[in-house]
Amino acid sequence: MLYVDSIGSICSVLLFLGAFGPNDGTNGNSTVGADVNGTYWNSYGVRHYRKVIETAAKYHIMIDNHEPVKGTGLQRTYPNLMSQEGGRGQE
Repeated sequence: MLYVDSIGSICSVLLFLGAFGPNDGTNGNSTVGADVNGTYWNSYGVRHYRKVIETAAKYHIMIDNHEPVKGTGLQRTYPNLMSQEGGRGQE
């Protein structure tokens, strides 16, 4: 099972532990949803990051995306998206 399927439960545990700002991302070596280069700069990655950001907002948890897609202004809709370490590897 992918962790994104359990993101609500994970957010509950983070709140319990007092962790209000996790770093979400991949190491580039996972094959689930990755493109031929092993990256997440595709439609799967966009949906993944959006689901994580939306769910974390419901739990009042801020997110620092690691290896996100290029910024799109999503922070205006979800102010819990505090930062993105890089856009498509442009770190």
